[in-house]
Amino acid sequence: MATGKRKLTPLPHDGVDEVGILSRSINHFIGTIDRMEKEKSQDAALAAIGRMSAELAHEIRNPIGSIDIFCQLVPERWAEESFREKFSKTVPGELARVKTLVDELLEVARPISLQFRKVDAKQVLLKTIAEYKNGKYPGLNMRVEVDGDGWGIVADEFALVRVFKNLVQNAVQAMEEKGSLILALKKLRDEMDPAEKIQLSIQD
Repeated sequence: MATGKRKLTPLPHDGVDEVGILSRSINHFIGTIDRMEKEKSQDAALAAIGRMSAELAHEIRNPIGSIDIFCQLVPERWAEESFREKFSKTVPGELARVKTLVDELLEVARPISLQFRKVDAKQVLLKTIAEYKNGKYPGLNMRVEVDGDGWGIVADEFALVRVFKNLVQNAVQAMEEKGSLILALKKLRDEMDPAEKIQLSIQD
């Protein structure tokens, strides 16, 4: 207990002597700690849900506000060609942004069954960023620094793509879709640990 160990095993002694009384007292104490830990975990989970809801509301409010402004201007400005061009360029993009946010929320809420197998981290990364290289982000310069082969790891490919995509999307949004984004994979070796590790770094 003094070292902060959380999973405490009840003591087996349950006699009628002083040791048994002490054991039952300690076991009662352990049970109290377990209940407090569970309650704390539940409170933390509720707080996390609250923060996520607030962040999601903030993220959705921006594109919805932009769409709302355009819709209000349609009756008086639709005859202007420049307005129609801006409308057709902005509104579909903002709707797609809202759809992405909702899809991500549904993915978070859906129970996850991970399927671990050998996957190539380099190929997963290249697959993830393919959609950013189709001209959709003309002001974005994306560079991938991965040398050679041998990037095999054991992971769930679908979950890994989600992680990579979220990190890249966050960087793109923080850069306001322009600037340089560098993604690099490198191998880490530790003399104390023979297991080879792979590190992904994202620099905006």
